[in-house]
Amino acid sequence: MCFLIHRTYTSNGDIYKGVTEEERAAEQQKTKTVPPVNRLTVDIVELEALRKSVEDFFCFCYGKALGKSTVVPVPYEKIQRDQSAVVVQGLPEGLAFKHPANYDVSTLKWILENKSGISFIIKRPFLEPKKHLGKFLLTQTKQKQIRILV
Repeated sequence: MCFLIHRTYTSNGDIYKGVTEEERAAEQQKTKTVPPVNRLTVDIVELEALRKSVEDFFCFCYGKALGKSTVVPVPYEKIQRDQSAVVVQGLPEGLAFKHPANYDVSTLKWILENKSGISFIIKRPFLEPKKHLGKFLLTQTKQKQIRILV
């Protein structure tokens, strides 16, 4: 244990402050590390930012696969129920496609680092809400209704 005292003197010769080596080391350690509570907060903030980035990327890929130039919300639940309808290419072998909230930090980072190799293929589109479909004109034929996009 070291108890050397470093003294700093003011201009008139008075002792300004005495600091032990242990106190100096403790003060330096405080400035070098983030307290555990703050570090946990930083980790949570980073995790949420990663999840949001992957979510946005997946929405972009899904929209692109549908032939749209805008992002389209990914129907994760529908894809889980009918996994053959949408294929996600470029994910690591054995990694299932799921909502970003279900991936760990390292997987989220991997996805973002490898965006250029990830793509969606729509094999069977899901029925979309009317607001996404545009206007349809229904035409009667002999025994069928045919939808024609206007």
